[in-house]
Amino acid sequence: MDLDLKSRTAVVTGASIGIGRAIAKALALEGVRVVAVARRNDLLEKLAQEALAEGGAAVIPVVQDITQEDAAKKLAAAALAAVGHVGILVNNAASMPRLRRRPRFMPGRRDYPARSERTALRSTAFHPAES
Repeated sequence: MDLDLKSRTAVVTGASIGIGRAIAKALALEGVRVVAVARRNDLLEKLAQEALAEGGAAVIPVVQDITQEDAAKKLAAAALAAVGHVGILVNNAASMPRLRRRPRFMPGRRDYPARSERTALRSTAFHPAES
């Protein structure tokens, strides 16, 4: 399928596994130079090798933990240094907070079950125009 994306640039976070990996690889196979961001360098390197072997554009691995406070600035700088500008941003990375294991029922706390089952996804993004 030709999506007319050849020679564009993209940043894909959460690119080491799952949907993020599939998006990064698909974009590379469409001719997009992809900055692939995740915490695991080995998986990013494997993705880059696979994309090139299948005739895709370059995948530039950037190891970054998006939960770090200065992650957005570091990621923006790395992406701009690697590809010059960012035309496409796929912000796919998320992290789950570590939750302590608690009993399902605590006498005297009506709100406990609802509070214990809440989870928060946390991600950090940057706007390409701000870079």
